[in-house]
Amino acid sequence: MGFFDRLSRLVRANANAAVSSMEDPAKILDQSVADMQADLVKLRQAVALAIASQKRLTSQAEQAAAQSKTWYERAELALKKGEESLAREALTRRKTFQETATSLTARCSQDARWNRSRRVWLPSKERSLRPKPRRTCSRPGPRRPRPSSSCKVPLAASALIPLWRLRADGGKGGGPGGHRPGCG
Repeated sequence: MGFFDRLSRLVRANANAAVSSMEDPAKILDQSVADMQADLVKLRQAVALAIASQKRLTSQAEQAAAQSKTWYERAELALKKGEESLAREALTRRKTFQETATSLTARCSQDARWNRSRRVWLPSKERSLRPKPRRTCSRPGPRRPRPSSSCKVPLAASALIPLWRLRADGGKGGGPGGHRPGCG
């Protein structure tokens, strides 16, 4: 192993150590979540544009079909009046509108299939990208550790028990003088 190989390895190791020391996993995760949310916004916009485009194509197809119907009625009217040249002209225009309507309808059905697949895909991805709610304690205040099962009451705690409970009659008589508080 040559000198320059060892030197380059040392420089790479020091550079990696410097980058690792500056790296904060929480910040990296926060940035990843922000990037994913930005991607989700872009995806929603793309789906919204596709849906708007589909609606626009549908309305154009309907307008073309309506124009086709109008030109067919004009052709019938021209034939009733005996003007064949006007009827032919009306039928050629009808044909162009009819072809436009069929091509737009076919494109609408393709877009509708694509949009349906994206509408199904988008909510499932959106759910997976939403941040999970943090579980919090339902009790107010800081959480206190539970005592372990081997925890015993210290002997000094027995001094806190009222003396009237330690009477010879087992505390059945109540307070001093055999009177129980609250028992007439």
